[in-house]
This record gives sequence, structure tokens and C-alpha cells, in this order.
Amino acid sequence: MKIKSGYKIKDLGDGTFYLINKNNNFDLSKVISLNTTGAFIFQELSQNQVPQKIIEGLVSEYQVSLEEARADFEDFIHMLRDYDILV
Repeated sequence: MKIKSGYKIKDLGDGTFYLINKNNNFDLSKVISLNTTGAFIFQELSQNQVPQKIIEGLVSEYQVSLEEARADFEDFIHMLRDYDILV
């Protein structure tokens, strides 16, 4: 599972993150707002981390159950596929 090239996270510093494709000249109609969980998953995927390690990281970072972390991960992956962000 890999992120297409050109995407990066912009942190506004207030807990709000935006996923931007730098290849489209920062077209604001193509910006996706992320929460901290989404930003965490995106960063881990960008570093080629395997899904199980990302899920374990969610459990550790956010003190959630394994089931909740897995569900959040799968929901986020579904969103990335809907937006055609995964290779």
C-alpha cells in the first residue's frame, strides 16, 4: 500500500491538517482536510510502514482498542482509494 507521489501534509498548527497534491499547483478544490488520526496514518504510509504497524501505532498513540484502530485505518484507506491517492 503506497501513496502516489506528489502528496504532502500541511499542518496549520491548530490540530487541522490538509492533504495537498503539490503537482496540481495547490488547487484548493483538491485539498482534503484531515484530523490528527488521518495525518498520522498518512505520514506512516508515506514512510512505507506496513498496515499492521500503523494500526499498532494508532493503539499506542491514541489509546484506542485494536478493533477501533483497525476500523479507523480501514476507513481512511477507503477514503484514499475513493480520492485515487493510493498507487
